[in-house]
Amino acid sequence: IPKNISLDKPLYLLSLCNDENDFHSSYPRLYIDAEENSQIKIIYHHIGAKEKKYYRNNVTFINAKENSNIFFTNIYEESDKSFSMNNFIINQSSDSNINTVNFFIKSGFFRSGIEGNLNGKGSSLSIDGLFLGNKNQFIDNNIIINHNKEKTNSKVMYKGILNDNANAVFNGLINVPFQSKHINSDQKNHNIILSKTAKINSNPKLKISCDDVKCSHGSTTGN
Repeated sequence: IPKNISLDKPLYLLSLCNDENDFHSSYPRLYIDAEENSQIKIIYHHIGAKEKKYYRNNVTFINAKENSNIFFTNIYEESDKSFSMNNFIINQSSDSNINTVNFFIKSGFFRSGIEGNLNGKGSSLSIDGLFLGNKNQFIDNNIIINHNKEKTNSKVMYKGILNDNANAVFNGLINVPFQSKHINSDQKNHNIILSKTAKINSNPKLKISCDDVKCSHGSTTGN
């Protein structure tokens, strides 16, 4: 996205896996470079053919320059027999702002890894997610946010609903290195279990190596 450019309408991207043969594999890569003072909204929709076995390895890179604004939505509707691996790597410069929303609607084996690097003073990152699991689905969510500069902000809010024999994992880590003062960070995971055989393993964590920060984390699971 060029410098000083703001797009009014969202950009819709469709990643479709509909090969007629089983065990198809694909490796999509998406690179987003947002220059200074730019603004964009992106919807990235991942769809898999029903009842097909396939392996998908997605990687998305976002590089947000000074004072850029990005709203990014991931929607995952994979096959019940799919193996879906997803990595999302974010690097932010000073005063940049990124909001991401992730919807995990259907999959077989699903793993998501999000790494947010707040490398500039005044940068902010918000990560929201909703995951739905039923049958024998496995959903693995992993989030790491590195507050590499002082006066940076982050928020993580993930919610899960599990039924049948579904299993899910939430691993979250807020990392505040030495000398990264005046940090404001909040991390939460809330889950609802609808059957006696569904399971969730929730592990929100903080790693704080300096004083003068405001960081919180929490997790709840009910049935």
